[in-house]
Amino acid sequence: MSLCGEDEHTLKDVLADMKKQNGTGETSLWALGKLLWMMGKLDLAEHYYSRLLQEIPSNDPSRRSLYADLSQIASQQGDYDKSVWWRQKSLEMKEQATTSNSLKSDISHDCIQIADNDLKLHEEIGSGAFGTVYRATWISRRYTVAVKKLHLTHLTDTAEKEFFKELSLMHSIRCPYIINFYAACTETGKYALVMEYMSLGSLYKILHEDNLDLSWSERLSIAFQAASGINYLHQLPEPVLHRDIKSLNFLIERAYEGYTVKVCGFGLARTRNETTCQTTSNPKLVCKLQWTAPEILCMKKHTHKSDVYSLGIVYWELAADEIPYAGHQDAVICQFVLHGDRLEIPKTTPSRFSSLIKKCWAHDPNDRPNCPQLIEIIEECITKQSNFVFVGLL
Repeated sequence: MSLCGEDEHTLKDVLADMKKQNGTGETSLWALGKLLWMMGKLDLAEHYYSRLLQEIPSNDPSRRSLYADLSQIASQQGDYDKSVWWRQKSLEMKEQATTSNSLKSDISHDCIQIADNDLKLHEEIGSGAFGTVYRATWISRRYTVAVKKLHLTHLTDTAEKEFFKELSLMHSIRCPYIINFYAACTETGKYALVMEYMSLGSLYKILHEDNLDLSWSERLSIAFQAASGINYLHQLPEPVLHRDIKSLNFLIERAYEGYTVKVCGFGLARTRNETTCQTTSNPKLVCKLQWTAPEILCMKKHTHKSDVYSLGIVYWELAADEIPYAGHQDAVICQFVLHGDRLEIPKTTPSRFSSLIKKCWAHDPNDRPNCPQLIEIIEECITKQSNFVFVGLL
């Protein structure tokens, strides 16, 4: 795909497609800027980044990532003074956010709250121990959305405080690789999250149920976007560990010449802990144990390297088109993983990507790459892959 000017058909096609993918009917300037950057159109990319900076609040945490991106763009343009200036802006915002967060003793209920009767539920599209997800209509706004009805009947004072704190975090995140959180219903017994709807469902679904035939170019793009979304969470001023990475928690939508991937399933860990007694087991669930790092099986502390291990299992799914440890009992999986054994990687897997998978699921967390290193390695895989069209940001 080539792009030489804003008047060309290609950009119009990209914009039209991006609008279709966004549940609000809006085009993401960040996504467009990222795409132009990856296509080498640095001046245009800088233009859209600058427009976005004018539109978002000065205290929006996403500005830090925008500054970091602009620093890299300026460096590629050869303007090293500007690159250093943007990098300093990013570092200053990180320091300000850290100071500000340390002074906060409470959290405001700053996400949009809606009534239960403003949501019309349609078919079930997913389920988990903590909630059931439906395609739905946000009636007053005429949006098609995904609604996660939580398996909660009430919240204690402690749980309610954590619930609103975590909702506030989810509402503050604006990243092209993270599912958009729109609103919440907080009526007692009718707790629900209203989120962006992705019509293809999860990565698990397209790999193991729909059996979608993906090229290696598309698989690498999916891997890149998945790592970028997790990296965004890890790089927040108060880093967020996902803790539940699996192919079910990466949602997919068609994009211009490829697929858009967004991370979901994070953000309510503390509330979940407070409400364990209210959650119900669901026999339809795919066991999370398949994606769990060995140190977590040993009841050790979850770290960002534990998330990376789980990503490695997801990458194996991309390579093998199989459910990890299909047909094996939990006890067998635990013994296999704790012994240091790992799944067999198909010989058809590109060598660099095969090596990356092995690094991700290293037994010692210290031997695993972090997310920035993951992204760098995947970019190297992409450059080695012939006839690859980069669609990671649509």
